[in-house]
Amino acid sequence: MITGTTRMAAVLAKPIKHSLSPFIHNLAFTQSGEDGVYLAFEIEETSLADSISMIKSWHMYGVNLSMPYKQLAIAHMDELSGEVTKLGAMNTVVNRDGRLIGYNTDGVGFVNSLNFYGIELTSQRVLILGAGGAAMAIIYALAQAGVAQLVVAKRQNETFEAIKTKLRQIAEEISCEIDVIPFEASELKLACQQATMIVNTTNVGMTGQTQERLIEADWLTSKPLVIDIIYQPLTTPFLAMAQQQGCKTYNGVGMLLFQALAAFELWTGQQVDPEPIYQQLTQLIEEKNKQ
Repeated sequence: MITGTTRMAAVLAKPIKHSLSPFIHNLAFTQSGEDGVYLAFEIEETSLADSISMIKSWHMYGVNLSMPYKQLAIAHMDELSGEVTKLGAMNTVVNRDGRLIGYNTDGVGFVNSLNFYGIELTSQRVLILGAGGAAMAIIYALAQAGVAQLVVAKRQNETFEAIKTKLRQIAEEISCEIDVIPFEASELKLACQQATMIVNTTNVGMTGQTQERLIEADWLTSKPLVIDIIYQPLTTPFLAMAQQQGCKTYNGVGMLLFQALAAFELWTGQQVDPEPIYQQLTQLIEEKNKQ
């Protein structure tokens, strides 16, 4: 129930009407008993500064940020967490006693989802497909979690060398092994055969996006764990192919949930039981996909 003392959190993005964040966070508020509510605001870039200033004026918990504001909002923060400084992108703003602090919970959300599934990380040789914003957060978090090896497959375009340099810096900072390879068949085949975990961070297979084949089925003979951070559809062509080869697979629902719960804990200091929210979230997505 909304009362005179109810505090607000929100997500700022454009577009945002499709967002599942209100569903997740309002379940978390209900479960925790915290007197809060979570809304979604679709804003123009010209309104970003004013919208962020309202976090202080309205005594909000903070906000989540989605595209196109994950980089643009950084200039309006009073303080940045270490991962935001390193990655140059954030998805969470915390109002801490009138100071706005920027965080990125994508990477920790991915790692926490693997912990939720009971996956041991330190022995994993991980192949990451793609090197966009979500990929960089995941790579950073996996490196910090102590995986045995990280290989990143990226298309050879104008950003290839810059990404390679940034990942080299992360590897040196954390003392881990990160290799960057071109998104080409000869390199990818060997990387797939050597990996114990393969993670797709591209939008290939997403509803309404290109359905091109990322890898070939016969590259999965070692039966690695295969994860796609896409959650619409729940089973992408990439995951379906891996399942046909006998691989254990997971979709992006876990990362979606746990990046949200990491933000919720930053705002409220409270942890909630993820299991019932995970089940309800999966059911909601299944229903949406049938429409």
